Amino acid sequence: MAVLNFNTNLSLTNTAVDTIQGVLAYPNPAWNEQLFYCRVGDSNVVKIVYVDSMLRVLKDTAVKGKGTVLVPILLMDKTLFPDHSSRRVYFSLSAEGHPDYAVGYGDVRICSQTSTTDCF
Repeated sequence: MAVLNFNTNLSLTNTAVDTIQGVLAYPNPAWNEQLFYCRVGDSNVVKIVYVDSMLRVLKDTAVKGKGTVLVPILLMDKTLFPDHSSRRVYFSLSAEGHPDYAVGYGDVRICSQTSTTDCF
């Protein structure tokens, strides 16, 4: 949870806890960009954090949104996202009075190949 503890500069005013209707990051494997997608019925603050195997934060971002929330994540810095590496992405949703009420994570493979079999 510590990696999700960063200042978003976003207000939780007029946000509400809601059912998450879907969360995914694609494509996976990814090369220069990945699209983070989530669907919530009411306004929420969505935090997204990419880390390496030592839990060092490589990239973090936050958006306030409602409905379909799409966040493009640039992975072009190959010192942080080298070819044939794996990174973990953590996410959370927050609402007024309920910070980080929903959290999760997934693993992302960074790969320049067009065939996924060449990525592992």
